[in-house]
Amino acid sequence: MVREIDHEEVLVSLFTKELPTEERSPKNAPLLAAKRAFLEQQILYDEVTDIVLNLDPDTPEQDGNVEDNSLFWEPLSNLLASAEVRETLQVDSDEEVDKPTILGMDSERWDQLSHRTAVDQVPPELHQLLLNEVEHRFFKKCQFLSHCVYGQKAGTDPKLDAAKARGLATIAQARIKRINEKKKEAMATRIRLACAFKSYFEKWWKLMQNLWTVIVRYKCQLEPEKRAALEDYFSAIIDNIYLKMRCLKAEVTLSMAEGDQASVLRQTRTSLDAVKSRLAERLREVDIQLQQYEHVGDEFARIVKTYSAIMRDIATVEEDIRQISTESGGL
Repeated sequence: MVREIDHEEVLVSLFTKELPTEERSPKNAPLLAAKRAFLEQQILYDEVTDIVLNLDPDTPEQDGNVEDNSLFWEPLSNLLASAEVRETLQVDSDEEVDKPTILGMDSERWDQLSHRTAVDQVPPELHQLLLNEVEHRFFKKCQFLSHCVYGQKAGTDPKLDAAKARGLATIAQARIKRINEKKKEAMATRIRLACAFKSYFEKWWKLMQNLWTVIVRYKCQLEPEKRAALEDYFSAIIDNIYLKMRCLKAEVTLSMAEGDQASVLRQTRTSLDAVKSRLAERLREVDIQLQQYEHVGDEFARIVKTYSAIMRDIATVEEDIRQISTESGGL
């Protein structure tokens, strides 16, 4: 039996799966060492820059350790400025560049003009003083981080603080790992929520389609069929009423023909038949006379008018006879 694929779980596994990393492989050891060295130099550079920028010539003491002496710290400031310019003039590519980089100046020429002089102007006492100040700043930062991580006040034992500081990396890595796991869980939740919304909108769309189909079928097909059925129903009712009226008329006519008026109707019919016979005989006589007087001019027109009047009277009598015959049921 083929197992049905769960697209939701496939998406979750694709988005939350960790990609293989090769940072710990031996071939990447030089790269890791270079990254570590760059990070250490960047930290030291930031601390020294912060010391130089925070110097106040009007304050006799800096953080309780660094004596205020603008002439003493000025060579360090000049050295940092020269090093920044030299870093800008250095070419990032390993290929040799024959021409100067910026405004006709390269790093070697800058060393000859300014940078070596800036290095020589730094007194030896400044090295030790700067080292003490940097160590003091690092010690304070370690105490602050220990207090943030362990939730305890800064102690007075430097060894204990140093031991706690060494464990900060492990704690930070564990917390980073937990944060990454939470990110994966959040991503999985978002994917499942998106799949749920997708399923909801698909069902909603199908519901709207079915509703529209029902409306169209009712208005365009069932409604006309219902109207036609109602029309046929009322038409049948009218036909039934008309048939009942005809039946009632027949019953009334039959009751009249078979009742007391039957003899009267028979006598009336006999009289009308006699009149019809006389009129027919008269019609034959008139026809003979018309044949005799065809050659007469104006007199013939008068005779024709008289003949037409007689024919109308005969037609009227015949119509009365037909109606009486119909009402009497053929008696």
